[in-house]
Amino acid sequence: MGPLEHRLRILATPRASAVVSLIDADGVIRYQSPSIKWLLGYRPEQLLGRPLAAFLHSGSRRPAAAARRRMTHRGQLFGFWHLRFRNASGHTCWLRGEASNFLDDAGLRGIVVFWKAQAPRTDAPADAPADAPPQKQSPLPPAAVHRPDPNSGGGRT
Repeated sequence: MGPLEHRLRILATPRASAVVSLIDADGVIRYQSPSIKWLLGYRPEQLLGRPLAAFLHSGSRRPAAAARRRMTHRGQLFGFWHLRFRNASGHTCWLRGEASNFLDDAGLRGIVVFWKAQAPRTDAPADAPADAPPQKQSPLPPAAVHRPDPNSGGGRT
């Protein structure tokens, strides 16, 4: 294990199942934790050296670039990224990333992002920044909301 991987594992220790990416100033993935396989179906080596944009839905590429520019050019230290990814099977899913700017850190020189799955953003306009917080969102996707079976008498016994 190299010093970079060792350092990122230390950062991820409080979140043992965390999906962690290190993205350089140009948007290229320099480190990817093994748990990406669980979230998107890719092996880490499939992402290394490739731009993050290559794994994003076309509608998330511009917001992702804008969020990265805020960190690289304006020095933003922390942000939430809500992006739509293409998984290994070709489907799309939304991920929420907690991004931290370590571009000036000699050991990392990148943006560290902790990813987790998130329900689709139904409230955000298409041009909303990738790190804009949701305005109003149900904790459950519409398909997960319980609706009584009309043949069961409304769910009462």
